[in-house]
This record gives sequence, structure tokens and C-alpha cells, in this order.
Amino acid sequence: MPSLSPTFNSLQKLFSYNHFMKNIELTDINRENLEAFKALLNKDEKTIINEALELYFTEEAEKIQAKKDSQTNLSFDEFWDDVDI
Repeated sequence: MPSLSPTFNSLQKLFSYNHFMKNIELTDINRENLEAFKALLNKDEKTIINEALELYFTEEAEKIQAKKDSQTNLSFDEFWDDVDI
């Protein structure tokens, strides 16, 4: 099967992104902040949203891991405090 042309792939990505952006609902304050930071940082919406999502997912993964660690790992003293010999 022949590969798709780079132009077609670019158009497909653009359509997918535009379709997503038309369907995403931002609050007024988030829309205003996005526009303001676009100008301040000289970045497009896609870059800002992707960077924000990367930070969000990293923080959430760390919270989940911390919660798992706190539920399953006891320190030496915590373990032996509850053991009767």
C-alpha cells in the first residue's frame, strides 16, 4: 500500500485538530487566559493546550503514585508497632 502524501497527512491532522477545537468547551476565563497567553508567549493554542495537558497528566500520575505508595508501603517502625511478639 502506498504511503499517503505529506500534504494529505498535514491536512488530516489539521482537520482533526480543528474538529477537536470546535467541540471543546472552555469557560470564559479559560478562553480569555488562552488568548492572553497566546500573545504573551507567542505560542499557538495547540501548543499551550498540549503543554498544559502534559503538566496536568504528570501531576495527576504523581498524585496517583503517591496515594498508592501511602496505602501499600509502611516504614519499618509503622510495621513493627502493630506486631505483638
